[in-house]
Amino acid sequence: MPQPPISVDGRVIEALPDGMFRVELQNPQKVLAHVADRLATHFQRVLPGERVTVELAETDRSRGRIRKIQR
Repeated sequence: MPQPPISVDGRVIEALPDGMFRVELQNPQKVLAHVADRLATHFQRVLPGERVTVELAETDRSRGRIRKIQR
């Protein structure tokens, strides 16, 4: 049975090519994240410095998806 994903808050520190972002979490960990499908279909722009909610992957905790932009 799959475990529910872990959601954490963070701040975008760098925009990378192909819709990828470097996000610094509340703890000093940095992860590589991409924009979730729901945000991408509505053309939500993510800029460095914005606060976001990231869902971490089950298998690799250094990667995740941006689920929500906190504006």
